[in-house]
Amino acid sequence: MKKINVIIYILIGLSLFFIFYRPDQRESVYSSLLVIVTSVSVLVSYMMYSSQIVPKLYVLGSIKDAKNQWSGRVMNDFIVSQTDDIEGIAYDGNDKSVILEIHNNGSVPATNIKIEYDIVTYIKKIKFGVDRAEILNFSSVILERVSRTIEYDYLPPGDSRSEVIFYVSRYPQVDIVVKKLISKEERFISSDTVILRYRDERFTKLGDNQDLLYLLGISNPDVSP
Repeated sequence: MKKINVIIYILIGLSLFFIFYRPDQRESVYSSLLVIVTSVSVLVSYMMYSSQIVPKLYVLGSIKDAKNQWSGRVMNDFIVSQTDDIEGIAYDGNDKSVILEIHNNGSVPATNIKIEYDIVTYIKKIKFGVDRAEILNFSSVILERVSRTIEYDYLPPGDSRSEVIFYVSRYPQVDIVVKKLISKEERFISSDTVILRYRDERFTKLGDNQDLLYLLGISNPDVSP
């Protein structure tokens, strides 16, 4: 666009030169200038229109019922298993999965799509009182940050793809951060963008201190002392 502006300025300058210094050629200059301006206008309009004919990709994160499904392939990069007793993580988990969706809201297909993202998991850091039954306070700290990449060869306009990228399980908090979203045609995301923040809602529905100890992995009521 900057090059076109420079060309326009040069043409206008030449036209003004002929108008003021070669009055005998004013008529031909006017005609030529009109043709040039019309041609440039058509070119600019075409460039603006063609720049809009690209795929329009965006990504979403969502939480859905996992229906008791579990995949070691999805979770093999993470420390917490379904059975390990870890302080700061609940004794049992939520049966929920994290879904990553990509949509093409444009009018043309997208090709050679790449999504780079991080799954950030958290654990509760606990400050105890006189004993482990007394919780003074707790806060979330990062436990893991796992980087992954998803690639698609082709996504038609108006279409979408989705897949399970994580099982919430016993984690109290999870963030999904997209670092890059590109296709052969366009770059859509190039810096960290949080598309999902999961928080275990059971922390907002505590009945008593025993419930809190259970969610923090301190006391398991299903196990006899």
